[in-house]
Amino acid sequence: MADNLRISMVQSHIIWEDRDENLGYYGELLRRVSGKTDIAVLPETFTTGFSMEVEKLADTMDGLTIPTVKGWAKKYKLAVAGSFIAKEDGKYFNRAFFITPDGETYLYDKRHLFRMAGEDQHFTAGDKRTI
Repeated sequence: MADNLRISMVQSHIIWEDRDENLGYYGELLRRVSGKTDIAVLPETFTTGFSMEVEKLADTMDGLTIPTVKGWAKKYKLAVAGSFIAKEDGKYFNRAFFITPDGETYLYDKRHLFRMAGEDQHFTAGDKRTI
C-alpha cells in the first residue's frame, strides 16, 4: 500500500448541456493524470453543467455516464468522484458517485438543494445520510 494518497481536482470548463462532448473531454483529462493520482474529483454535474433542463439531460444508471466513468476508473487505475443529473423512478437527482478501479460504486443523492438557483424546483432531494 502506498504511503501517500494522491488526489487530483479536475476543474475545467464544461461544455454546456453536451454530455457526449463532456465525456470525451473529461476522459482525456483523466488519461493525462493516469499514473499520477489515486482519486480524480470531477466538477458537480460535469456532463451537462448545472442545468435545470433535467428532463432533457438526465441519465439513468445504465445510460452513458456511469458505465463510461467505470471504464475510466478501470482503464486508468484510479477512483473517480463527481456528480451527474440522474433519473430514477420518474424523479431527477443531482447524484454524486465514487467509483473505484475495481468497479465498486457508491452513490449519494444531494439532500440540500440550492434553492436560489431553483434546483429544488427541478430535482428531488435525496433522503439518505450516506457516509
